[in-house]
Amino acid sequence: MGLVLPLAAICTSYIGITLSEVDNIKEFLRINKLYAWDLTVAPPLLIYFAGLKSFVNGLWLAGTFSGVVYAGILPTMISLKAKKKYDSFHLHFPHSMAYLSGLVFLVVFIYSLASLV
Repeated sequence: MGLVLPLAAICTSYIGITLSEVDNIKEFLRINKLYAWDLTVAPPLLIYFAGLKSFVNGLWLAGTFSGVVYAGILPTMISLKAKKKYDSFHLHFPHSMAYLSGLVFLVVFIYSLASLV
C-alpha cells in the first residue's frame, strides 16, 4: 500500500501535465492534435531509448534544461524584445548585459547537451 499511493500520484500528475502540454503545443504552434501528441510523447521516449533510464538522471536533465531555458534564455529574449517594441519599457541595464546573460545560459545549455554524450 505504501508504494501504490506514490505511484498513483505520479501517474495522475503525468497524465495532467501531458494533457496540458498537448493543449499548449496545439494552441501555440497551431497544429493538429495528433502532431501535438507526437511532440509531447516523443521526446521522453527518445530520452528513455537513448539510455537515460535512471530517475535521478532524468530529474537532472529536466532540471538543467528547464532552468537554463526558463531562468536564462527566455527572460533575456523577453527583455530585448520589450526594449525594442515599447519605448516606455524601463529596465536599467545595457543591451550588452542582456546579450552576455543569454550567452552564458546558452553555453550552459550546450555544455549540458555535450555532457549527455
